[in-house]
Amino acid sequence: MFQCHQQRTDAAIREIHTAVVEINIKETSDEKMLESAASIALTFHSCQLVQHSASLVFLAGLEFNIRSNTSLTLSEVLSAIIAEHVYYEGFRRVMKARSGLDKIVMAAAPFRYFLLHRNRRDIAQSLEEQTVQLFIQRVTVDLKSPSQGSPRISIVGIPDHLGNRKTANLVRAVILASNRSLAKLIDNSKSAEAYDVANIAFIYAQYHRETWG
Repeated sequence: MFQCHQQRTDAAIREIHTAVVEINIKETSDEKMLESAASIALTFHSCQLVQHSASLVFLAGLEFNIRSNTSLTLSEVLSAIIAEHVYYEGFRRVMKARSGLDKIVMAAAPFRYFLLHRNRRDIAQSLEEQTVQLFIQRVTVDLKSPSQGSPRISIVGIPDHLGNRKTANLVRAVILASNRSLAKLIDNSKSAEAYDVANIAFIYAQYHRETWG
């Protein structure tokens, strides 16, 4: 019984996560965003995720009362809380499942974009560190003596390039992100870091080809 309920809960959260991603990409109207948030909140209730819903409402009320931007309404705060929760669940799920790097980076990129947009830089930095460490363990573990900070420059550059956009070709996104990082490093005469970033991009492309063919 519990397993069945958990499976339904996980499926519902996955569907809600997909909806939030699509809304953040496609909707530009604040009114439409609020309507969508209200719809998602109702979905939590209809899926019998009452505990999730009550917790989110409590957090929204708390954040509303301590907010620095007094122009924000409770509905807007709730909308942001719901979106952040769903992005977090999506990232947590792929990390727990030890998914491939493609899925992890694709889950991390919009979550990071959203956190930075809300000025939640501490959480965004924690997200970056988790992604960087995983990338190092799986891809760059054999890279000899990289310059300090090079792996972070390379890896954080990927979600920074992607933002909240989707891509069907992550290798291309990695290359474009690396080119942008390389240009900045070369402009600042950081040749050792630039070499490492180019090398890491090549290693990732090789890893992707060996893993996915």
